[in-house]
Amino acid sequence: MKQSLYDIFDHFTPKDNTLPHLKEQPMNEKAISDQVFSKIGYHPIVKTKKKKSYRLFGIAAAVAILACGTITTAAVTGNMDLFFSTVSSSNLSDSGINLPGVSSSIPDSIAQMQAYYRCPDVTFTATDQATVSLLGFYHDHNTLMLSVQLTVKDDTALTESMGLLPYFTLKTADGTEKNLVNSGALSSYLQKSKTADHVYYATYYLVDSDFSNSTLQVSFTGVYDKEQEQQVQNEIVDLQDHWRTAYSSETTPVEEWKDYWQTHHLDEKTRAARKAAFEKLPTVLDGTWSAEIPIDSTDTTVINAESEGIAISMDELSLSVSQIPETIQQLGAVSPVVYLKDGTILSDDFFMFPDLPKNQDGSVLLTDTPYQQFAFVQGTGTGEDKKTIYCYNQPIDPASIEKVEIYVQYYDADWNKQTDCYSVYSAQ
Repeated sequence: MKQSLYDIFDHFTPKDNTLPHLKEQPMNEKAISDQVFSKIGYHPIVKTKKKKSYRLFGIAAAVAILACGTITTAAVTGNMDLFFSTVSSSNLSDSGINLPGVSSSIPDSIAQMQAYYRCPDVTFTATDQATVSLLGFYHDHNTLMLSVQLTVKDDTALTESMGLLPYFTLKTADGTEKNLVNSGALSSYLQKSKTADHVYYATYYLVDSDFSNSTLQVSFTGVYDKEQEQQVQNEIVDLQDHWRTAYSSETTPVEEWKDYWQTHHLDEKTRAARKAAFEKLPTVLDGTWSAEIPIDSTDTTVINAESEGIAISMDELSLSVSQIPETIQQLGAVSPVVYLKDGTILSDDFFMFPDLPKNQDGSVLLTDTPYQQFAFVQGTGTGEDKKTIYCYNQPIDPASIEKVEIYVQYYDADWNKQTDCYSVYSAQ
């Protein structure tokens, strides 16, 4: 697929945003790429190896009934089983394979995640060609895993190289509406039902800091395939390259180009161009299916802390980091480290632990160590609302966190590698 670094301004390909591997070591590729990304406000996604854990919450149906109102126990249990079955085998990108419930057995997923499962009574608009129904979701304040079922009424045959084209708008508790990153892209592909004809499932992992007590407006505008997605992507890359060459040159500073991008509203223009590009293409399955999904007020345990001008919020499924001073961000790669009381250490990079063993490609070897990478990392918001969400691969009680530190790696004026540490939280 044709790619451009300028895709980062609209997060078009959050599942495919790594830089080419450097050929020489021991240069820290992650530190260098993070310095580039941090200056332009982008946060690459990382992945990790899943470590199984079990957290029991009682009877599944009882929990789901509380979330879904008067729905019957049988219906709730069936929806929940189908939800976790769909999540377990979902066609998320490689960066999402270690999120809670993904690539796990259904019993393990239910035991671990049932307390976070919700299934409100929601009806999608229908067409003569197909219907969409909600299987449910799990969430905390910053993350939401959503699954739906697509039932085709005619003989249109779909494959797992196709996907519903989604548009997600989050209406927050204060009435603010904002488009989510996954909108307008085939961020998830269909799964065929193993037990029913013309039935398919789709799963979406969404990140934002305002899910609690909100409304998620979902609109699916037809089914497209991967080739059409690539065609649209290429068209957008060409458009962005045209903007870049018309304004800037290779010597244009990043900050100057970023200011031009923002002042000329190229985010909005890109989204509009992408939507128009899809609308010009024939759909595999035509139709629009929409619904408003209420997201309850999350009752997860949250611990907030602030120090050195850095604010963090520790939830049960994620860590949110915000308000990192510009003077720190401009230095280079910024990475949080979460120390659990059981000795586990989580981070998205491990440059602050130089003694960790290395693989042949220079990456750290975490097998049989207490170190784990976050399951997923994504930036949200702009300006003062800018945050980075670090997602866990299993629920973590914030009370089990011993401390949180923020590390910054950079090179000084003499090109000597330096690492600064900022202590943001310590348990009493």
